[in-house]
Amino acid sequence: MPKKQKHVTIASFNYLNEISAFPLKIRKEYIAKLSERKYSENRTSTMVLKTIYSYVDENKINKWNTDEVCAALCININILHIHKSRLLRGLREHYLKWKIIEKEIEPNNPQEKKSVHYRLKKALKMFDTGIVRESKNIILRVKKELETETADLKYKHFTLSLVYEKLMIYYFAESNARKIAYYLRRIEDISKHIKLLKINLTKEERILVSVRLNYCRFCMDYYKWSKKLQVSPLLHSHLSKVFKGASAIGEKEYMLKTMYNLATIDYTLGNQQKTKEHCLKGYELAVKLKAKPAQYTFAAMLYVIKTFLSQALTAQRWQHSIPSFFYFFSATPFCLQ
Repeated sequence: MPKKQKHVTIASFNYLNEISAFPLKIRKEYIAKLSERKYSENRTSTMVLKTIYSYVDENKINKWNTDEVCAALCININILHIHKSRLLRGLREHYLKWKIIEKEIEPNNPQEKKSVHYRLKKALKMFDTGIVRESKNIILRVKKELETETADLKYKHFTLSLVYEKLMIYYFAESNARKIAYYLRRIEDISKHIKLLKINLTKEERILVSVRLNYCRFCMDYYKWSKKLQVSPLLHSHLSKVFKGASAIGEKEYMLKTMYNLATIDYTLGNQQKTKEHCLKGYELAVKLKAKPAQYTFAAMLYVIKTFLSQALTAQRWQHSIPSFFYFFSATPFCLQ
């Protein structure tokens, strides 16, 4: 017989804090949206959400007790977990206006929705929007289907290089060393298979696979370096290859990520002058490429750097970008990872 819970668990604590991170206006909008449904007052999902809100709004997160909540709502623990997961997903989608975005990419043909191509496209859009966990689950299902594909080897290998890269970025953000190493091996295998099987990719596609591979190698080395805080001579080398390849085929996302990571590395090493140079180059590149979120990101970093260097007058130039940076970053937290 399982022991009764005496204290809030880490999972529940993190969950309630994630709920509390949403603006109060968004939380009110979402419960009002649920309440519009027929018989919503008696719906379990509405009752669970009201309970969650009471713990968050009354600052009682530390007092959350799953057994007591289940008893009060007359549901078992499995039902509670299901509703908590759905409610967090729904709240996240409401905040990020996912339903509007989804309609923009939805195909006219209903059959096309079942295709690997559309499901992956949808998952990547979710990933970029900030609905990351749900996106990861779709990508994992697509990965399984692609790995058993035998007909279209070109599409299989080229697409798997993207799938493995996205999964590696996800687990990099989660600091999951085992998964990071696993997906690096997988994308390295894909790169080797393309050469061995002489798969007929275009020049641009081959360069893009190489860019993805080098970016994954950078992530692996950066992870190791961040844990030990010792310089890896390959970090800059990986980023140099990424930037060179990305520039050749006009992949602006990788070009911007390269400048951002170079700035981050030098800032961690205490090289403020180098950091400033990378941020300036990144900002100029973002302006040229009309990439607004990246502009605000680099401008915010320049403000911090110039303030650190006691350049108060020049720092003021970038100060206006701080609120916009946090707005964009909260909506798309993976935008420059």
